[in-house]
Amino acid sequence: LGYQYVTNAAELRGLSSGNAVGFFKYSASPAPASNGITTASDVNMDVAYDKLGFPRPASEPQPNFQGFTDQPMLELMTDKAIQLLSNSFGQAPFILMVEASSIDKQAHPNHMSGVIWDTIEFDRAVGVARRFAARRSDT
Repeated sequence: LGYQYVTNAAELRGLSSGNAVGFFKYSASPAPASNGITTASDVNMDVAYDKLGFPRPASEPQPNFQGFTDQPMLELMTDKAIQLLSNSFGQAPFILMVEASSIDKQAHPNHMSGVIWDTIEFDRAVGVARRFAARRSDT
């Protein structure tokens, strides 16, 4: 269908135009869930401080990157989405929704370092969007 498929931050940075889809972490051996729908134990991207290579507190489980060591930060994904949408739509307005779901993912087990770093990651993504919006009165 003409989409460019990317699997890591380096490939994402290399996109300059066109439609794209990115999958930055997946499970090679999905396990069936109790409802019979195939799922994986955790196919979510790793949290910000793991992607940055910071050590986790001793009270938290260590990350398992499963070979996915070049996962993009949310601000890169936001910036690239804005760039690609701007290239596609020109000066026409568009809507982009950016979610920082890892903040909640880290809050449930009380992994406060993860909550803090993922909030910083989201704040940086919001900054990217605000800088774009400041240049576009229709956004």
